[in-house]
Amino acid sequence: MAPPAIAFPEMVRHHYVNCSACHVSNSGGGLLNAYGRTISSEVLSTWGSEKEARAFYAIDPEKVSEWLNVGGDARGIQLHQDNAKSTSGRFIWMEANLQAAVTVKKVTGYASVGQVKQANQSLETNFTKYYLSYQQSDELSFRLGRYVPIYGLNIPQHNFLVRQNLGLTPGSERDSADVQWNGESWGILAGVSKSRLDSAVRAEEAAMNLQLQYNLNDQYKIGINYWYGEADTYSKIMMGAQAALGWSENFYTLVQMDHVWKKDNTKDIETKSIFQLLKLGYEFHKGMHLQVVEEWGKTDTTSSSETQIFGVGGIWYPRPHFEFETLWSKRRTLAQTDLFEDYAYLMFHFYF
Repeated sequence: MAPPAIAFPEMVRHHYVNCSACHVSNSGGGLLNAYGRTISSEVLSTWGSEKEARAFYAIDPEKVSEWLNVGGDARGIQLHQDNAKSTSGRFIWMEANLQAAVTVKKVTGYASVGQVKQANQSLETNFTKYYLSYQQSDELSFRLGRYVPIYGLNIPQHNFLVRQNLGLTPGSERDSADVQWNGESWGILAGVSKSRLDSAVRAEEAAMNLQLQYNLNDQYKIGINYWYGEADTYSKIMMGAQAALGWSENFYTLVQMDHVWKKDNTKDIETKSIFQLLKLGYEFHKGMHLQVVEEWGKTDTTSSSETQIFGVGGIWYPRPHFEFETLWSKRRTLAQTDLFEDYAYLMFHFYF
């Protein structure tokens, strides 16, 4: 599953270590600014022009200057699963929304309208994400609103173990506030948040999150994360580390590992979990990528059960506004079965 327009951290290979270069949000993801749309044609896509990359193909950034950014996303995925017991496949609409941001001097207001309800695949025209941000200086910013707090790699593949097991998937937007420092070498983010009962978290969890990142030679970005949350029925601590490594302008690596402690307050039971991701990518032609993905996880470190995943696939950005990604993987859960099952997906993304 993917939240609206998540960032592409692999762009670190082109020396983009700070997400605000291309996105309205300093923490990355969400709406592209005018420069980000230019990069989508000049760097990201196989074909295309700067005019083609404009919002809705028509809005000239020189006429609206920097005060207005608009856009939207439509994303869907075709899934396939094949094991010894069954074969299944289905198509899922993941998101459909419109986004806008207005900037007046140092203040930016952002809102996203539109949400696909996964239970029945219906589209609801509600505000899923919104915030006000204040840019105190080039490095220091503040944000207040409703959004998914920052933790780990900002990637769209929420079926990866390091995303789906952390409670930060689509629909888990929270009432949040954070402060962020983006310096030349160091980046620091500290935030607080509270989830709602009607969100994907299914609990009113009050939490704090911290992230510390270091940029090396504008090609390598490493970071550590901390999360502490409390709800009526549980308390949770998450600690992890991640890195986006641009070895060259064609070859890159993403890696993340997280350790989760969760205590069930109703039963006084503590569970420890570990999840890990390694992704290798290679752009063999402009806009065309090969990828190799390895994942590993244990939802309970005291159990003999563990999940292993090995996958290969590709990503293609044919023209501005379009993205396609496919991954075929072999996966198994030890202690349940010693056989690998086939799991594959084809995802498409159209950003206006």
